[in-house]
Amino acid sequence: MKNVTNIRPAARNSDPSTSHQSDRDITLDGTKERQLQQVYNAVKQWRNCTSRELAKFADLDRYMVARRLSEHPQVRKSGKHKCIFSGRMCCIWDLI
Repeated sequence: MKNVTNIRPAARNSDPSTSHQSDRDITLDGTKERQLQQVYNAVKQWRNCTSRELAKFADLDRYMVARRLSEHPQVRKSGKHKCIFSGRMCCIWDLI
């Protein structure tokens, strides 16, 4: 995977300053890039899965996976299916 540190900030302009500081902190200490790599690897191994399915299969935090999927420049929503864990219709993710 290419270096993905040049992605858009995770915090929106309307978010509090603490969200912007947190985004800067995890970017500078390498946490964000590690998480993006983990999510990329999960999507590569389990294609067309929901964020919850990916988190369960890869043994990752569900909320971290959901946040990083939408930020990753090499991952996209690819449709919907019924999540095997929640039973709800959810977005599924695949590599671009």
